[in-house]
Amino acid sequence: MSLVQRIARQGKITFSAHYSALTAGSTEAPDLQPLLALVNELKSSDINLPSNPAVADITPPDSAPAAFIDILRDNHFTIAGFLLRRGSSMPIHDHPNMYGICKVLYGKVIITSFSPPKRIETSIPHSHGFSYYMAKDEGAEFFTAASPCAILTPNSKNLHTICAMEHSAFFDILGPPYNSFENRNCHYYQEVPKTTVFDQEKAKELDGVRVLKRTEQPPMFYTSVKSYRGPPVDVRKL
Repeated sequence: MSLVQRIARQGKITFSAHYSALTAGSTEAPDLQPLLALVNELKSSDINLPSNPAVADITPPDSAPAAFIDILRDNHFTIAGFLLRRGSSMPIHDHPNMYGICKVLYGKVIITSFSPPKRIETSIPHSHGFSYYMAKDEGAEFFTAASPCAILTPNSKNLHTICAMEHSAFFDILGPPYNSFENRNCHYYQEVPKTTVFDQEKAKELDGVRVLKRTEQPPMFYTSVKSYRGPPVDVRKL
């Protein structure tokens, strides 16, 4: 059985159990360790991606800053791959009530994370209906293929932006997946000066906190689609 099939099978076990626990009223976090142990073994060759940054096939098609590779969609979790062109960035976005596992397969990325935002109740002239939030700054971390997975949870590092220092690819698991019917929409944010919503004195007191403005998806960020060419993932074996 291929490694990606084993990952998919463990993902089903992990997030199906989590869903059942939530349905029963539990707030306990899922046990991610068995899944993390498998994903940390993953290499670009395991999903038939070239690992040489000089190979043109590893960059998104056309001029897109990123490409999306759909590997598996399930009611309880999803698996995807992303290619990022050198110098491109995924804007700040969230994962409401979701867990995420991100494993870089080649290249180098910087992930800057924020913990879940709290809406700021304020009346700002000319705000054009935008909402503003305070979020804890969790800092920036470098990740390469040699790094362990980056992890996000509903309460920690749930928002992030990913910047590619080189042509890069990463493997991405989200559980449960985005679902507008269950209030798990993806929202985008832009960092703004604290003085946008606070006076100078209050802004100075907010050490380690960022002010984010919720926005639409930035038009300069979009993804093309690349076909998955790795070992088949048989949903009947999950």
